[in-house]
Amino acid sequence: MNLEKAYFEIIVDGAMEIHAVSGKFDALTSDVIVCPVFEDYEPTVTKELLDMQSLRSKLENFSFKGKFKDFAILPVEGKIKTAIFVGLGKKSEYDMEKLRVVSSKAIASSKKMNPATVALLSTGVADAKKETYELSYTARITD
Repeated sequence: MNLEKAYFEIIVDGAMEIHAVSGKFDALTSDVIVCPVFEDYEPTVTKELLDMQSLRSKLENFSFKGKFKDFAILPVEGKIKTAIFVGLGKKSEYDMEKLRVVSSKAIASSKKMNPATVALLSTGVADAKKETYELSYTARITD
């Protein structure tokens, strides 16, 4: 699986289902998208999302730098209604615990929006199967 193009789709309506999907970012149809951001590294899929609809400049207005636990919610026009950005800190310090912490907050926030689906973008730096497992576990235990 191409880590630079992977995302994990969570179907919230009814029984929770989680799918690891690799494909074109513009084919994404989820209501909410969660985008992990590093302070010092930008995966291709993150760049694509930030360049969409001038989200990069909007995110800068929040003083969002990608530091661990940075958090911002932005409206998006089109198929995707909302983008949630979560900071992971420095790439060299990334681990699954940091992913669990920030994705838990993002999933909890997204559930309050009552979306049919939520997509979590891959970091592009870790094993996709391991990230899928961690995100699946986090989504299931997050209220």
